[in-house]
Amino acid sequence: MDLFGQEEIVFKDGLELGAAMNRFYRYWTEEIVVPQLGMTRARVYAKDHGRRPESKSPLPDDLLEARDVAVIFDPRHGQAFFTGYSHFRSAFASDAPLTHEQIEQIWDCLTDEGIDYWLFERMRDEFPERTEAVFRQVLKDRHFDLSTDFDRVLRKYKGEEMRKPPLPMITPVNTTQGDRATE
Repeated sequence: MDLFGQEEIVFKDGLELGAAMNRFYRYWTEEIVVPQLGMTRARVYAKDHGRRPESKSPLPDDLLEARDVAVIFDPRHGQAFFTGYSHFRSAFASDAPLTHEQIEQIWDCLTDEGIDYWLFERMRDEFPERTEAVFRQVLKDRHFDLSTDFDRVLRKYKGEEMRKPPLPMITPVNTTQGDRATE
């Protein structure tokens, strides 16, 4: 958030995302001073390991090769990457009639276990009226009511994922070296 200024960033492709993630990684390791230690993470790492840390954040090839990629940070659920995000989001953000491709994409995202349920919650929170209209069309249910049916539909398609407790955004790892513990 400090570096990019927003919690949702869309890139034309995975290569742009990779470059941005590398900028973030350099910023996080080499520019931010950890108050408790009085130095950057890179300096702590170099002091502990005798060498500088790797300066790139590795992303999988399929993400690097993808088009229309977004990275979203959610305060509760952490960071996630989505491909085809602009197209997905435009279905909720626009007043234009849904295209056949958007309807298919939203249905696929709703039924795909790999797509996080909170993505739909973000759309509901940001575009409530449009979300109701989108769900009516995608579900072919003209009586769909956002206030009474949304959670039920999410539980139907994303229930297993919704029942899992949120993972911590950062997994703390303590390594003791001498009298000092680092995380």
